[in-house]
Amino acid sequence: MTRVASFKQSGFIRRAVAPGKTQRGVALLEVLIAFFVLSIGLLGLAGMQIKALQFNQASFQRSQAMISAYDMLDRMRLNQSEATGGNYDMAWGNSSSGSGVVGDDLSQWLDTISSNFPDGQGSIECDANDICTVGVRWRDRFGANPGTDWESLAISSQL
Repeated sequence: MTRVASFKQSGFIRRAVAPGKTQRGVALLEVLIAFFVLSIGLLGLAGMQIKALQFNQASFQRSQAMISAYDMLDRMRLNQSEATGGNYDMAWGNSSSGSGVVGDDLSQWLDTISSNFPDGQGSIECDANDICTVGVRWRDRFGANPGTDWESLAISSQL
């Protein structure tokens, strides 16, 4: 039973109610609101984590593409007479052509690209000044049009 005290103040009677009777259910409401705000924050945090993983994967693929392009440039420097003769040249999507060291270099390089990248392809073009451009491209899974856009990297170097 609650104790109710009454007293007179400025012409009207005021009743004091024991604490806890008028606050019933407010704590539960505060907890629910706090839980709702926390869940919104956690959803935002989960979205940022997903984006961070996507950016990390894209960065890893660009690093692998750069390593692959420099690998082919180094192979071409080791076999410079064949490279300056245009025997390493190939367009996007072509399979390796040639025989001997050139054929082995191209097939190993293309195998590495196709195993490391989704729909990975390579291209090589050398001009008359012995400046060769090695390109690597692959399907971008996280871009504006996933699976249809190409992500590419091209490195030019003089042999």
